[in-house]
Amino acid sequence: MWRWQYSMLAVVVWPNANENITREQAVIAYTKTNAFAEFKKKDKGMLRKGMLANLAVLSQDIFTIPIQQLPATTSVLTMIDGKIVYR
Repeated sequence: MWRWQYSMLAVVVWPNANENITREQAVIAYTKTNAFAEFKKKDKGMLRKGMLANLAVLSQDIFTIPIQQLPATTSVLTMIDGKIVYR
């Protein structure tokens, strides 16, 4: 399972509403928070000049589509350290 799919599972509506997180919180958890945990927050975790370009271009806007459509999302392009590794 790819990381974005784990994020998708994190935003599923759980029976206990206190356990739910937003899509934005899920993306932050897998980007900015992971960079902090790796002691690399100065190098990655955000799209900013001078930082490593680790990103995925997705087939649909995961912030606006219905939750039920999240599993159909695919990566159109993936970059690691500024290099395209999947197209």
